[in-house]
Amino acid sequence: MSINPVERIESYRSEYTKTDQHIAEFILSHPHAIVTNTLDELAHMSELSPSAFVRFSKKIGYEGYSALKFDLSRYLVSRNAASQNENTDPIHAITSAYSSYVQEIANMISMEETEEITQMIIHADRIMIVGYNRSYHSAIQLKRRLSRLGINSQALFDPSDIEDASSICNEKDLFIIFSISGQGNYDAAVKEMHHKGTPVICITMSRVLSFLHLCTKVVLLPRIDKETSEYYLDNQVIFYVYIEVLLNILAASIR
Repeated sequence: MSINPVERIESYRSEYTKTDQHIAEFILSHPHAIVTNTLDELAHMSELSPSAFVRFSKKIGYEGYSALKFDLSRYLVSRNAASQNENTDPIHAITSAYSSYVQEIANMISMEETEEITQMIIHADRIMIVGYNRSYHSAIQLKRRLSRLGINSQALFDPSDIEDASSICNEKDLFIIFSISGQGNYDAAVKEMHHKGTPVICITMSRVLSFLHLCTKVVLLPRIDKETSEYYLDNQVIFYVYIEVLLNILAASIR
């Protein structure tokens, strides 16, 4: 059974230096500050160095500070949703859960990165958007929203079509993947596009997809279905909200 970040921090107490102890207490006392501030801002607030936070994150088993921040963000959203669901009717419980996760999007993306993605879309010769199963609906949604701005794109889900697209793409094209957990087996296509220099953007809810290191941009979003067990909640809503954010910034760029 996986443990939450608070339990993880507590489990390493016996191995902490004085600096580690300081960081642990700071995180446990200010968890929301961790997910809403930059590493430099946190270093200033805690009177510690950014590298101290990075070393602490690795000491307690994370790949780095960003992994700790991501895990803590998910934990806080999950805890908030659980408290809202308790003794609450489905109408309020479900709307509150979605509200919490939608607000969490703002803590996981940045204006700078989103603007960079919009520029990639604007300057691409061809845009191919892929998704598997339900994530294909998100690919279709982005295609439709882009078309309203006069930007043409293709939405693909069939493996043979994706293979054909990857074989003809070049460095002037753009490949966008919607993937919650890696279903769709994009490794071969992404590897080929990486070799050709085709920019690849992956919009996902998982940090462990095997092809992420080959992507030009990775957008990590909160995953709602794994954090709420009482009700069946759809991750595509999170994708759709991100699409609206992206398109709003894109529209402002091409006016």
